[in-house]
Amino acid sequence: MPDITPNDIHSIRNFDTLLDFLREKLGWHIPEDVEFEDVAYPLSAEDLDLDELTQDRIADYWQLPPFPPSQPTLGIFEDTQPWGIFFLQFNSESIYRTALRRVLRGLVERRNRNSNLPTWEHDHLLFIALVQVYVLYFSIFTICSLGIIVTLFFTDFMSMQWSLSIQN
Repeated sequence: MPDITPNDIHSIRNFDTLLDFLREKLGWHIPEDVEFEDVAYPLSAEDLDLDELTQDRIADYWQLPPFPPSQPTLGIFEDTQPWGIFFLQFNSESIYRTALRRVLRGLVERRNRNSNLPTWEHDHLLFIALVQVYVLYFSIFTICSLGIIVTLFFTDFMSMQWSLSIQN
Protein backbone atom coordinates (compact mmCIF):
# COMPACT_ATOMS: atom_id res chain seq x y z
CA MET A 1 0.00 0.00 0.00
CA PRO A 2 1.48 3.38 -0.98
CA ASP A 3 2.35 5.83 1.79
CA ILE A 4 0.25 8.90 0.94
CA THR A 5 0.15 11.91 3.25
CA PRO A 6 -2.16 14.94 3.21
CA ASN A 7 0.81 17.00 1.95
CA ASP A 8 1.06 14.68 -1.05
CA ILE A 9 -2.55 15.43 -1.96
CA HIS A 10 -2.12 19.16 -1.30
CA SER A 11 0.85 19.23 -3.68
CA ILE A 12 -1.51 18.53 -6.60
CA ARG A 13 -1.96 22.00 -8.10
CA ASN A 14 -2.47 21.29 -11.79
CA PHE A 15 -2.53 18.41 -14.23
CA ASP A 16 1.28 18.15 -14.38
CA THR A 17 1.61 17.80 -10.58
CA LEU A 18 -1.21 15.25 -10.70
CA LEU A 19 0.92 13.18 -13.07
CA ASP A 20 3.80 13.45 -10.58
CA PHE A 21 1.48 12.13 -7.86
CA LEU A 22 0.26 9.22 -10.01
CA ARG A 23 3.85 8.33 -10.91
CA GLU A 24 5.55 8.76 -7.55
CA LYS A 25 2.85 7.77 -5.06
CA LEU A 26 0.68 5.32 -6.98
CA GLY A 27 3.44 3.72 -9.03
CA TRP A 28 1.99 4.38 -12.47
CA HIS A 29 4.39 3.86 -15.38
CA ILE A 30 4.40 7.45 -16.58
CA PRO A 31 7.79 8.56 -17.92
CA GLU A 32 9.39 11.29 -15.79
CA ASP A 33 10.41 13.58 -18.63
CA VAL A 34 6.92 14.12 -20.06
CA GLU A 35 4.32 16.78 -19.45
CA PHE A 36 0.58 16.37 -19.29
CA GLU A 37 0.04 17.04 -23.00
CA ASP A 38 2.57 14.33 -23.83
CA VAL A 39 0.68 11.49 -22.12
CA ALA A 40 -2.97 12.56 -22.16
CA TYR A 41 -4.80 12.95 -25.40
CA PRO A 42 -7.55 15.42 -26.24
CA LEU A 43 -11.12 14.42 -26.93
CA SER A 44 -13.63 16.34 -28.97
CA ALA A 45 -17.13 17.30 -27.97
CA GLU A 46 -18.29 15.08 -30.83
CA ASP A 47 -16.45 12.09 -29.29
CA LEU A 48 -18.49 12.63 -26.14
CA ASP A 49 -21.73 13.54 -27.95
CA LEU A 50 -22.08 16.78 -25.96
CA ASP A 51 -24.74 19.41 -26.42
CA GLU A 52 -23.88 23.11 -26.97
CA LEU A 53 -24.45 24.17 -23.36
CA THR A 54 -22.01 21.55 -22.05
CA GLN A 55 -19.49 22.51 -24.75
CA ASP A 56 -19.72 26.13 -23.57
CA ARG A 57 -19.09 25.14 -19.95
CA ILE A 58 -16.09 22.86 -20.50
CA ALA A 59 -13.04 24.22 -22.33
CA ASP A 60 -10.97 21.04 -22.65
CA TYR A 61 -11.47 17.29 -22.41
CA TRP A 62 -8.48 14.96 -22.05
CA GLN A 63 -8.12 11.25 -21.42
CA LEU A 64 -5.26 9.60 -19.60
CA PRO A 65 -4.44 6.26 -21.24
CA PRO A 66 -4.18 3.14 -19.05
CA PHE A 67 -0.79 2.58 -17.42
CA PRO A 68 0.25 -0.71 -15.86
CA PRO A 69 1.03 -0.35 -12.16
CA SER A 70 4.60 -0.91 -10.98
CA GLN A 71 3.52 -1.86 -7.47
CA PRO A 72 1.74 -5.09 -6.45
CA THR A 73 -1.86 -4.93 -7.58
CA LEU A 74 -3.50 -7.03 -4.85
CA GLY A 75 -5.65 -8.59 -7.58
CA ILE A 76 -7.45 -5.31 -8.25
CA PHE A 77 -5.99 -4.70 -11.72
CA GLU A 78 -5.05 -7.06 -14.48
CA ASP A 79 -2.32 -5.86 -16.83
CA THR A 80 -3.61 -2.29 -16.86
CA GLN A 81 -6.04 -0.29 -14.80
CA PRO A 82 -9.66 -0.65 -16.00
CA TRP A 83 -10.56 2.94 -15.24
CA GLY A 84 -11.34 5.64 -17.73
CA ILE A 85 -9.60 8.71 -16.33
CA PHE A 86 -10.65 12.01 -17.83
CA PHE A 87 -9.50 15.57 -17.21
CA LEU A 88 -11.96 18.40 -17.65
CA GLN A 89 -11.12 22.11 -17.67
CA PHE A 90 -14.24 24.17 -16.91
CA ASN A 91 -14.75 27.70 -18.26
CA SER A 92 -16.35 28.81 -15.02
CA GLU A 93 -15.64 29.30 -11.33
CA SER A 94 -17.70 26.27 -10.36
CA ILE A 95 -18.37 22.78 -11.59
CA TYR A 96 -21.71 21.78 -13.07
CA ARG A 97 -23.02 18.34 -12.15
CA THR A 98 -25.22 18.38 -15.22
CA ALA A 99 -22.15 18.83 -17.40
CA LEU A 100 -20.44 15.93 -15.58
CA ARG A 101 -23.48 13.75 -16.22
CA ARG A 102 -23.52 14.69 -19.90
CA VAL A 103 -19.84 13.77 -20.25
CA LEU A 104 -20.58 10.54 -18.36
CA ARG A 105 -23.40 9.79 -20.80
CA GLY A 106 -20.91 10.06 -23.66
CA LEU A 107 -18.60 7.47 -22.10
CA VAL A 108 -20.94 4.67 -21.01
CA GLU A 109 -22.70 2.12 -23.16
CA ARG A 110 -26.09 3.20 -24.49
CA ARG A 111 -28.24 2.40 -27.48
CA ASN A 112 -27.65 5.39 -29.76
CA ARG A 113 -23.93 5.82 -29.00
CA ASN A 114 -21.22 5.40 -31.64
CA SER A 115 -20.18 1.76 -31.27
CA ASN A 116 -16.66 2.50 -32.57
CA LEU A 117 -15.82 4.48 -29.41
CA PRO A 118 -14.71 2.78 -26.18
CA THR A 119 -17.09 2.57 -23.23
CA TRP A 120 -16.68 2.13 -19.48
CA GLU A 121 -18.84 1.02 -16.60
CA HIS A 122 -20.23 3.92 -14.56
CA ASP A 123 -18.18 2.94 -11.54
CA HIS A 124 -14.96 2.68 -13.57
CA LEU A 125 -14.83 6.36 -14.50
CA LEU A 126 -12.89 9.09 -12.73
CA PHE A 127 -13.22 12.74 -13.72
CA ILE A 128 -10.57 15.17 -12.53
CA ALA A 129 -11.69 18.72 -13.14
CA LEU A 130 -10.24 22.17 -12.70
CA VAL A 131 -12.24 25.38 -12.61
CA GLN A 132 -11.04 28.95 -13.10
CA VAL A 133 -10.61 29.70 -9.39
CA TYR A 134 -8.07 26.90 -8.81
CA VAL A 135 -10.37 24.31 -7.34
CA LEU A 136 -9.53 20.68 -8.08
CA TYR A 137 -12.43 18.21 -8.24
CA PHE A 138 -12.35 14.41 -8.27
CA SER A 139 -15.68 12.93 -9.41
CA ILE A 140 -16.77 9.31 -9.20
CA PHE A 141 -20.10 7.74 -10.10
CA THR A 142 -22.08 4.98 -8.41
CA ILE A 143 -25.28 3.30 -9.57
CA CYS A 144 -27.86 2.44 -6.92
CA SER A 145 -31.63 2.14 -6.64
CA LEU A 146 -31.88 5.95 -6.54
CA GLY A 147 -30.08 6.31 -9.88
CA ILE A 148 -26.58 7.57 -10.51
CA ILE A 149 -24.87 9.11 -7.49
CA VAL A 150 -22.18 11.73 -8.17
CA THR A 151 -19.55 12.00 -5.46
CA LEU A 152 -17.25 15.03 -5.59
CA PHE A 153 -14.08 15.45 -3.57
CA PHE A 154 -12.67 18.91 -3.98
CA THR A 155 -10.16 21.37 -2.65
CA ASP A 156 -9.25 24.94 -3.40
CA PHE A 157 -5.56 25.70 -3.62
CA MET A 158 -5.74 28.71 -1.32
CA SER A 159 -7.15 27.11 1.83
CA MET A 160 -6.12 23.54 0.93
CA GLN A 161 -9.20 22.22 2.75
CA TRP A 162 -10.87 19.13 1.25
CA SER A 163 -14.65 18.86 1.04
CA LEU A 164 -17.07 16.13 0.02
CA SER A 165 -20.38 16.43 -1.81
CA ILE A 166 -22.70 13.53 -2.67
CA GLN A 167 -25.81 13.99 -4.82
CA ASN A 168 -28.05 11.92 -7.03
